[in-house]
Amino acid sequence: MNNTPGSRIYTTRIVAFLAVMNLISGYGMILLWDYFSIREMSFFKWVVYGIFTILFTILSYGTTVSIFGFWKLITGGDKFRITNNSHYPEEISEKIPIAVVMPIYGEDVDTVFSRIEVMYNSVSRESNSQNFDFYILSDTQSLDKWVKEETAYFELCKKLDAFGRIFYRKRKINLNKKSGNIADFCRRWGKKYRYMIVLDADSLLTGACMVELTKLMEENPSTGIIQTSPEVINAETYFQKIMQFSSRVHGGIFGVGANYWQLNSSPFWGHNAIIRLKPFMENCGLPALPKLGAVGGRILSHDTIEAALIRKAGYSVWFAYDLAGSYEESPPNILDSLKRDQRWCQGNLQHFWFLFAKGLKFTSRIHILLGIFSYFSSFLWFLFLICIIFVYIEDLQFYRLALGPEKWKAFWDFVYFGKAVKLQIFSVAVLFLPRILTLFYTLLKADYRNYSKNIFQFITNYLIEFIFSVVQAPILMYMHSKFILLTLAGFKIEWKSQNRSADNTPSFWEVTRTFYLLSLFGLFTGVYFYFQIIGLFYWMMPIWGSWILSPIVIYLSGKRDISQKSFLQKTDFIQSKEVSDLEVELQIRQTNISRNKNFDVDSLFLISVDPYYNALHCFLQKASVRLPEKRIQYGENLIDKLFTQGPESLSKKELQIILYDSRFMKIVYARFWQLPNQTLHSWWKGNFTKYKLSLLE
Repeated sequence: MNNTPGSRIYTTRIVAFLAVMNLISGYGMILLWDYFSIREMSFFKWVVYGIFTILFTILSYGTTVSIFGFWKLITGGDKFRITNNSHYPEEISEKIPIAVVMPIYGEDVDTVFSRIEVMYNSVSRESNSQNFDFYILSDTQSLDKWVKEETAYFELCKKLDAFGRIFYRKRKINLNKKSGNIADFCRRWGKKYRYMIVLDADSLLTGACMVELTKLMEENPSTGIIQTSPEVINAETYFQKIMQFSSRVHGGIFGVGANYWQLNSSPFWGHNAIIRLKPFMENCGLPALPKLGAVGGRILSHDTIEAALIRKAGYSVWFAYDLAGSYEESPPNILDSLKRDQRWCQGNLQHFWFLFAKGLKFTSRIHILLGIFSYFSSFLWFLFLICIIFVYIEDLQFYRLALGPEKWKAFWDFVYFGKAVKLQIFSVAVLFLPRILTLFYTLLKADYRNYSKNIFQFITNYLIEFIFSVVQAPILMYMHSKFILLTLAGFKIEWKSQNRSADNTPSFWEVTRTFYLLSLFGLFTGVYFYFQIIGLFYWMMPIWGSWILSPIVIYLSGKRDISQKSFLQKTDFIQSKEVSDLEVELQIRQTNISRNKNFDVDSLFLISVDPYYNALHCFLQKASVRLPEKRIQYGENLIDKLFTQGPESLSKKELQIILYDSRFMKIVYARFWQLPNQTLHSWWKGNFTKYKLSLLE
């Protein structure tokens, strides 16, 4: 079956979707104009009206997605989806080479290799298991973690007998971050494979899901990318469990609604997806942007642009929203989530360069625009609130002076207040309609059994998640606005490894140090409204109240001990075998006593002196061929300096010359065991003492 709809269906859906969206946003703009037209338009009113037009259109988009998603769900689902009515065979007869690729950067080693082990075992249970090779692509900068990664890789291959099926590569130069790591893989090994399943370090795909994705690609040769909808797993903190509950409850209706208008032009999220490698390599090379502060240079968020480029080349991008077996994790707290948001914010703002690029599809431009406004809208909401306060003050002063106390009160009660309330009720209805539809559908289909033990628990969970989202929204608005201003000011963020562990909870002091200004700003705003504009005191309370409480909310929601007593437990969710296997494997790795006890000794010492670590490191490094004699002599001089003056005498670049060449590392190993002890620098002597003691344990 060809799941690509005809142009007539595609056009009909786009027109229907835009008609409903514009109907909603248009009526909101009419209500605002009616409210403003009580008296003449001022500068601030025009600013507010312009911002409102943009923001209400974006708000109407989300509501329209939920409307069509709800409609399709209650009428039996969307027949135009990539997973519907496929006629592929149960087994793939031919040998299809597929690479499962996981780029990592300073991640927890046990967690990464536990995921690889679970996925490898899962796909091995499938009939087409020989099709899949796994690649761990490391950009890790820490020498300690680099050594741990090498050891974990070797031990995993030995345990699974997977040499030649699981591969590990540590890049020498971290060019272009994750996208550069993927590009490096494509240049080296891309021609060997037909498809690439790309993962994040926190991704987990079942073997059945990977096989299903392969079959879908085989059935649809015009498809370039299939994006899955990952479920959040391993939620331990309160924040993670709220995110898990929210994504499971609300994700379905939005996935169906988005598919209604996107069809074969879905966005790509950069992970938990399968890619047709040949057209990807031929068409999705990322250009360097013009040098313009933080929005220029190398592209940080590559996925949206890659989807646009592969669509430009004539291939489809599908969203397999109903395909099971795709998982990811949530950041453990709001602070770590915001750190990730700052990188995404800067990356999405860079995409404005592509809005008017030649040859891009209309829907690709829409996705680029939506990505930009996913963060820029927070800044616009902030401006909107400031300007609407000035409008309110202007009107308040004018009518009080023009009408006098008695007429002013009557005018306020029967004209001004009525129009304002009408606008506010409609805006709130549009804002919360997606939640109402989700709740109604879940109760109608008794779907709450997938999320909670009973209906009472589900409704309780639903209300708490709703309250948390209301409290969190003003905090995100403020922080995203700050990210926008920093980006526009040219502040570039550093690419750092993400904290994915609930054990690394920020202290209350760390949270307070980050958000105390926001808390004071909220307190000042509330006091000012109470004494100067009492009419706005209660109307703005959800915003300034959230700002005041921000340190407490962020700190408590990131703690594990609170979540253990909460209403959301792992038993409330149906988990696959692979998710359970991952939990077991992580527990085993944490309790086992292995050779890692030697990591009390400096990692550089271990790979230089220990026969096991040195042999493994040399095995994973290439010896430079046809190295000039001067280069060899230069390397040996660096080794002499390393022994006599210690590692601190070498620059990072000089140390890398030794570490990345197996010839030099073998020389280091042999020379250490041959040199007299008195000729060694104290760094070597101290670590050698620790090393001998560790062997006696």
